[in-house]
Amino acid sequence: MKSIKNRIKQMGERIEKGRENSSMSNIELAKRCQLSPEYIAEVEIGVRVPSFSALQRISRALQIPPEEILTGKRAHTLHYTNEKTLVKIKKIINLLKSINLEVVWKG
Repeated sequence: MKSIKNRIKQMGERIEKGRENSSMSNIELAKRCQLSPEYIAEVEIGVRVPSFSALQRISRALQIPPEEILTGKRAHTLHYTNEKTLVKIKKIINLLKSINLEVVWKG
């Protein structure tokens, strides 16, 4: 269980680092993603797993492929993921959401 919590925290840290590397404030990223600043903050500190849709929006805003946000491994291409990879990403997010981790869920 601890490993999964750490992975969620690391994912949030990668989003925060990407935002900071893009010289964006929390509020600016939230606006670009049409999410609340609170939602972005909760994702960055690892108390919320982003929905599939939110991850895609964050990924586009930061210009970081979603698989890189999830795994920390640098993508080999600048193209956004193919359909097969998107299905895998969606399954990972659903799995993370289904595990009772004392994570904040608001929809």
